[in-house]
Amino acid sequence: MELRHLRYFVTVAEERSFRRASLRLHISQPPLSRLIKQLEEQVGAQLFDRTTTGVELTAAGEVFLEGANKALRITSDAVERSRRAAKGDFGHLEVAYYGSVIFGTIPHLIGAYRDAQPRVTVRLSHMTKDRQIRALRDGWLDIGFARYYRDEPDIASEVVVSEPVVLAVPSTHPLANRTVVPMSALRDECMIVYPAASRPSFADEVMLFCDQAGFTPRIVQETEDPMGLPRSSIRRSRHRTSPNIHSQYPSTAGCFSQSH
Repeated sequence: MELRHLRYFVTVAEERSFRRASLRLHISQPPLSRLIKQLEEQVGAQLFDRTTTGVELTAAGEVFLEGANKALRITSDAVERSRRAAKGDFGHLEVAYYGSVIFGTIPHLIGAYRDAQPRVTVRLSHMTKDRQIRALRDGWLDIGFARYYRDEPDIASEVVVSEPVVLAVPSTHPLANRTVVPMSALRDECMIVYPAASRPSFADEVMLFCDQAGFTPRIVQETEDPMGLPRSSIRRSRHRTSPNIHSQYPSTAGCFSQSH
Protein backbone atom coordinates (compact mmCIF):
# COMPACT_ATOMS: atom_id res chain seq x y z
CA MET A 1 0.00 0.00 0.00
CA GLU A 2 1.39 3.37 -1.03
CA LEU A 3 0.67 6.87 0.21
CA ARG A 4 -0.88 7.75 -3.13
CA HIS A 5 -3.47 5.01 -2.53
CA LEU A 6 -4.48 6.79 0.68
CA ARG A 7 -4.56 10.20 -1.01
CA TYR A 8 -6.69 8.88 -3.86
CA PHE A 9 -9.05 7.16 -1.44
CA VAL A 10 -9.47 10.31 0.66
CA THR A 11 -10.14 12.41 -2.44
CA VAL A 12 -12.83 10.02 -3.68
CA ALA A 13 -14.37 9.97 -0.20
CA GLU A 14 -14.45 13.78 -0.07
CA GLU A 15 -15.82 14.19 -3.60
CA ARG A 16 -18.27 11.26 -3.34
CA SER A 17 -17.61 10.77 -7.04
CA PHE A 18 -14.93 9.04 -9.13
CA ARG A 19 -15.40 11.59 -11.89
CA ARG A 20 -14.93 14.65 -9.71
CA ALA A 21 -12.07 12.97 -7.85
CA SER A 22 -10.28 12.14 -11.12
CA LEU A 23 -10.57 15.76 -12.24
CA ARG A 24 -9.18 16.96 -8.91
CA LEU A 25 -6.31 14.44 -9.02
CA HIS A 26 -5.60 15.11 -12.71
CA ILE A 27 -5.85 11.45 -13.70
CA SER A 28 -8.39 9.60 -15.84
CA GLN A 29 -11.31 7.86 -14.14
CA PRO A 30 -10.64 4.20 -15.11
CA PRO A 31 -7.14 4.02 -13.48
CA LEU A 32 -8.56 5.67 -10.35
CA SER A 33 -11.39 3.12 -10.16
CA ARG A 34 -8.89 0.25 -10.56
CA LEU A 35 -6.63 1.68 -7.83
CA ILE A 36 -9.53 1.95 -5.37
CA LYS A 37 -10.54 -1.61 -6.22
CA GLN A 38 -6.97 -2.77 -5.51
CA LEU A 39 -7.04 -0.89 -2.23
CA GLU A 40 -10.26 -2.61 -1.19
CA GLU A 41 -8.67 -5.97 -1.99
CA GLN A 42 -5.65 -5.11 0.15
CA VAL A 43 -7.83 -3.94 3.04
CA GLY A 44 -10.12 -6.95 2.68
CA ALA A 45 -13.31 -4.92 2.84
CA GLN A 46 -15.51 -2.88 0.55
CA LEU A 47 -14.87 0.80 1.22
CA PHE A 48 -17.45 2.37 -1.11
CA ASP A 49 -20.99 1.62 -2.15
CA ARG A 50 -21.25 2.47 -5.87
CA THR A 51 -24.48 4.17 -6.96
CA THR A 52 -25.69 5.69 -10.21
CA THR A 53 -25.04 9.19 -8.84
CA GLY A 54 -21.69 8.56 -7.20
CA VAL A 55 -20.23 6.66 -4.23
CA GLU A 56 -20.90 6.48 -0.50
CA LEU A 57 -18.59 5.26 2.24
CA THR A 58 -19.41 1.95 3.84
CA ALA A 59 -18.98 1.43 7.58
CA ALA A 60 -15.53 -0.02 6.85
CA GLY A 61 -14.83 2.97 4.61
CA GLU A 62 -15.67 5.43 7.40
CA VAL A 63 -13.18 3.72 9.71
CA PHE A 64 -10.54 3.55 6.99
CA LEU A 65 -11.04 7.24 6.14
CA GLU A 66 -10.26 8.24 9.71
CA GLY A 67 -7.06 6.21 9.70
CA ALA A 68 -6.05 7.38 6.21
CA ASN A 69 -6.42 11.04 7.17
CA LYS A 70 -4.36 10.48 10.30
CA ALA A 71 -1.62 8.67 8.35
CA LEU A 72 -1.45 11.45 5.77
CA ARG A 73 -1.26 14.13 8.48
CA ILE A 74 1.56 12.27 10.26
CA THR A 75 3.45 11.83 6.99
CA SER A 76 3.01 15.46 6.01
CA ASP A 77 4.17 16.58 9.45
CA ALA A 78 7.21 14.30 9.28
CA VAL A 79 8.18 15.70 5.89
CA GLU A 80 7.81 19.29 7.08
CA ARG A 81 9.77 18.66 10.30
CA SER A 82 12.55 16.96 8.34
CA ARG A 83 12.79 19.86 5.91
CA ARG A 84 12.94 22.33 8.76
CA ALA A 85 15.53 20.23 10.58
CA ALA A 86 17.66 20.14 7.41
CA LYS A 87 17.60 23.96 7.40
CA GLY A 88 18.35 24.12 11.12
CA ASP A 89 14.87 25.33 12.05
CA PHE A 90 13.96 22.35 14.18
CA GLY A 91 15.69 19.53 15.98
CA HIS A 92 18.18 18.71 18.71
CA LEU A 93 21.84 19.72 18.94
CA GLU A 94 24.36 18.01 21.22
CA VAL A 95 27.28 20.33 22.00
CA ALA A 96 30.36 19.55 24.09
CA TYR A 97 33.14 21.80 25.34
CA TYR A 98 36.44 21.31 27.10
CA GLY A 99 38.30 23.55 29.52
CA SER A 100 38.19 27.31 29.53
CA VAL A 101 36.55 27.73 26.11
CA ILE A 102 33.26 28.01 27.98
CA PHE A 103 34.41 31.37 29.41
CA GLY A 104 34.46 33.35 26.21
CA THR A 105 32.99 33.29 22.75
CA ILE A 106 31.21 29.93 22.99
CA PRO A 107 28.35 31.07 25.30
CA HIS A 108 27.70 34.00 22.97
CA LEU A 109 27.67 31.70 19.93
CA ILE A 110 25.24 29.30 21.58
CA GLY A 111 23.07 32.16 22.82
CA ALA A 112 22.91 33.69 19.35
CA TYR A 113 22.07 30.29 17.83
CA ARG A 114 19.25 29.75 20.33
CA ASP A 115 17.86 33.19 19.52
CA ALA A 116 18.01 32.45 15.79
CA GLN A 117 16.68 28.88 16.10
CA PRO A 118 14.38 28.82 19.16
CA ARG A 119 12.82 25.51 18.12
CA VAL A 120 16.17 23.69 18.23
CA THR A 121 17.00 22.17 21.61
CA VAL A 122 20.68 22.66 22.50
CA ARG A 123 22.23 20.50 25.21
CA LEU A 124 25.68 21.50 26.47
CA SER A 125 28.07 19.01 28.12
CA HIS A 126 31.63 19.15 29.47
CA MET A 127 33.74 16.52 27.72
CA THR A 128 37.45 15.89 27.15
CA LYS A 129 38.72 16.18 23.59
CA ASP A 130 39.30 12.43 23.20
CA ARG A 131 35.73 11.73 24.37
CA GLN A 132 34.43 14.37 21.95
CA ILE A 133 36.14 12.64 19.04
CA ARG A 134 34.70 9.27 20.04
CA ALA A 135 31.23 10.76 20.50
CA LEU A 136 31.42 12.43 17.08
CA ARG A 137 32.33 9.12 15.50
CA ASP A 138 29.54 7.33 17.40
CA GLY A 139 27.08 9.86 16.02
CA TRP A 140 25.53 11.21 19.21
CA LEU A 141 27.59 14.42 19.45
CA ASP A 142 27.03 17.13 16.84
CA ILE A 143 29.81 19.59 17.62
CA GLY A 144 32.61 20.04 20.14
CA PHE A 145 34.64 23.05 21.23
CA ALA A 146 38.20 23.07 22.56
CA ARG A 147 41.43 25.00 22.13
CA TYR A 148 43.10 22.43 19.95
CA TYR A 149 42.24 19.26 18.05
CA ARG A 150 44.71 16.91 16.44
CA ASP A 151 44.16 16.09 12.79
CA GLU A 152 41.61 13.33 12.25
CA PRO A 153 40.81 12.02 8.73
CA ASP A 154 37.06 11.71 9.39
CA ILE A 155 36.60 14.82 11.54
CA ALA A 156 36.33 18.40 10.28
CA SER A 157 37.40 21.39 12.36
CA GLU A 158 36.98 25.12 11.97
CA VAL A 159 38.56 28.09 13.76
CA VAL A 160 35.95 29.93 15.83
CA VAL A 161 38.09 32.62 17.47
CA SER A 162 41.77 33.46 17.91
CA GLU A 163 43.25 34.99 21.06
CA PRO A 164 46.73 36.14 22.14
CA VAL A 165 48.87 33.77 24.18
CA VAL A 166 48.96 34.95 27.79
CA LEU A 167 50.91 34.05 30.93
CA ALA A 168 49.16 33.44 34.26
CA VAL A 169 51.18 33.96 37.43
CA PRO A 170 50.38 34.69 41.09
CA SER A 171 49.84 38.37 41.78
CA THR A 172 52.95 38.39 44.00
CA HIS A 173 55.20 37.00 41.26
CA PRO A 174 58.07 39.26 40.04
CA LEU A 175 56.64 39.11 36.50
CA ALA A 176 53.17 40.19 37.62
CA ASN A 177 53.91 43.88 37.02
CA ARG A 178 55.03 43.40 33.43
CA THR A 179 52.60 43.84 30.56
CA VAL A 180 54.71 41.94 28.02
CA VAL A 181 56.78 38.91 29.01
CA PRO A 182 59.37 37.37 26.64
CA MET A 183 59.58 33.58 26.69
CA SER A 184 63.23 33.78 27.80
CA ALA A 185 62.06 35.24 31.12
CA LEU A 186 60.39 31.91 31.90
CA ARG A 187 63.61 29.92 31.70
CA ASP A 188 63.79 29.27 35.47
CA GLU A 189 60.05 29.26 36.15
CA CYS A 190 57.99 26.24 37.17
CA MET A 191 55.27 25.49 34.64
CA ILE A 192 51.92 23.70 34.65
CA VAL A 193 50.94 21.89 31.43
CA TYR A 194 48.28 19.55 30.12
CA PRO A 195 48.86 15.80 30.56
CA ALA A 196 50.85 13.95 27.90
CA ALA A 197 47.89 11.61 27.35
CA SER A 198 45.81 14.37 25.80
CA ARG A 199 48.48 15.53 23.38
CA PRO A 200 49.11 16.74 20.79
CA SER A 201 47.65 19.89 22.26
CA PHE A 202 48.35 23.55 22.83
CA ALA A 203 50.86 22.46 25.49
CA ASP A 204 53.09 21.18 22.69
CA GLU A 205 53.15 24.63 21.15
CA VAL A 206 54.10 26.16 24.50
CA MET A 207 57.01 23.71 24.65
CA LEU A 208 57.94 24.73 21.13
CA PHE A 209 57.99 28.36 22.28
CA CYS A 210 60.35 27.37 25.09
CA ASP A 211 62.58 25.46 22.67
CA GLN A 212 62.73 28.45 20.34
CA ALA A 213 63.73 30.59 23.33
CA GLY A 214 66.59 28.16 24.05
CA PHE A 215 65.46 26.31 27.16
CA THR A 216 63.57 23.24 28.35
CA PRO A 217 60.56 24.06 30.55
CA ARG A 218 60.52 22.99 34.20
CA ILE A 219 57.22 21.10 34.42
CA VAL A 220 56.04 20.69 38.01
CA GLN A 221 52.44 19.67 37.44
CA GLU A 222 50.14 18.28 34.75
CA THR A 223 46.41 18.96 34.86
CA GLU A 224 43.44 18.16 32.63
CA ASP A 225 41.82 21.51 33.34
CA PRO A 226 43.86 24.45 34.65
CA MET A 227 40.63 26.22 35.54
CA GLY A 228 40.29 23.74 38.40
CA LEU A 229 43.59 24.73 40.03
CA PRO A 230 43.37 26.34 43.51
CA ARG A 231 42.94 30.08 43.39
CA SER A 232 45.99 30.37 45.67
CA SER A 233 48.14 28.94 42.86
CA ILE A 234 47.09 31.47 40.23
CA ARG A 235 45.43 34.69 41.29
CA ARG A 236 44.23 35.69 37.86
CA SER A 237 47.30 37.78 37.09
CA ARG A 238 47.66 37.33 33.33
CA HIS A 239 50.02 38.94 30.90
CA ARG A 240 50.62 38.80 27.19
CA THR A 241 53.72 36.93 26.14
CA SER A 242 56.23 38.53 23.80
CA PRO A 243 54.49 39.65 20.58
CA ASN A 244 57.19 38.06 18.42
CA ILE A 245 55.89 34.62 19.44
CA HIS A 246 52.74 33.65 17.62
CA SER A 247 50.45 30.66 18.00
CA GLN A 248 50.17 28.38 14.99
CA TYR A 249 46.98 26.77 16.34
CA PRO A 250 43.54 28.33 16.80
CA SER A 251 42.84 29.41 20.34
CA THR A 252 39.36 28.00 20.14
CA ALA A 253 38.10 25.57 17.50
CA GLY A 254 34.84 23.88 16.69
CA CYS A 255 35.07 20.21 15.78
CA PHE A 256 32.38 18.20 14.03
CA SER A 257 31.89 15.00 12.08
CA GLN A 258 32.18 15.41 8.31
CA SER A 259 28.99 13.38 7.94
CA HIS A 260 26.96 16.05 9.78
